[in-house]
Amino acid sequence: MTLTFISSSSRERLMYLKGKKVPKRLNVSKLKSDHSNSTWLKKLRVDWTPKLLVLGISSLNGLSFETSSMLQSQRGALLNDTISASKKAAFSNSKRTVQLELCQMQDTWLSQKADEIQSYAKHNDMKFYSALKSVYGPTSSGSSPLFGADGDTLITDREMILECWAEHFDSVLNSPFSINDEAIERLPQAPTNHALADVPTEEEVKKAVNRLFSGKAPGADSIPAEIYASGGPQLIRRLTELFQSMWFQEKLPQEFKDVSVVHLYKRKGNRQACDNHRGISLLSVAGKILDRVLLNRLIQHLEQGLLPESQCRFRQGTQNS
Repeated sequence: MTLTFISSSSRERLMYLKGKKVPKRLNVSKLKSDHSNSTWLKKLRVDWTPKLLVLGISSLNGLSFETSSMLQSQRGALLNDTISASKKAAFSNSKRTVQLELCQMQDTWLSQKADEIQSYAKHNDMKFYSALKSVYGPTSSGSSPLFGADGDTLITDREMILECWAEHFDSVLNSPFSINDEAIERLPQAPTNHALADVPTEEEVKKAVNRLFSGKAPGADSIPAEIYASGGPQLIRRLTELFQSMWFQEKLPQEFKDVSVVHLYKRKGNRQACDNHRGISLLSVAGKILDRVLLNRLIQHLEQGLLPESQCRFRQGTQNS
């Protein structure tokens, strides 16, 4: 059992690991010259202490001596003159240095934690699950109350909340549409390209796998894109055999069709209203690879003089004026 952890350079990831809210950045324009040192240190701790706690550091003393000294010197300079642009710039540079050092601490912590979890998995140790929880944080139980379709009734029952989300995304994703058959008949007809129906090849699958994005959430099978990207020629061959089998049977597995929809708050408006959330569809990465194979074929087909010169944006070999 091999585990691979991909570290993130985002400072918000540090807060997410412990399930805490991301604190707001320190607004230097609101610091007054009459603020005491304790007030400044309190603001600094609010911004940085939760991040350090994630990495097992109890205070700002966990930073290097050079970084700590720089923060202390910038503190006095900024409090004495909050209007100076040069001092604000110096303070911003100090914050960037702290962020860089925190990211390095995070990478070290994640690497050590990955080795620890790998050791637990190798020896079938039950500490494996508690170690995973320390990385991903506690899971939230229950569902937040939600307003119904009428916008007035507050729903608290879990089953009714799920039904409300299902109705909302069904109306958003399955909106009615109409097709004008006369307009389609007026389009110029191109000869049928039978090559689009050819069986997928290993080269096409390899090209599609290389186009995958890392760090994206997987679908219901929980297999991330990094697994396919690092699988090597053997995995490419097995994927090709799977796609060819589906090609001959003319049937897609249900796992490729199932979608897990996750809602994200837009950070504006009432959080308990469905319209103030954005839906993210999580699909199987294997299905995305097959989609990319078909998309590459269609793009290559359209490049054969089927698109007018006016549609040159984001096309290979063309430039925008």
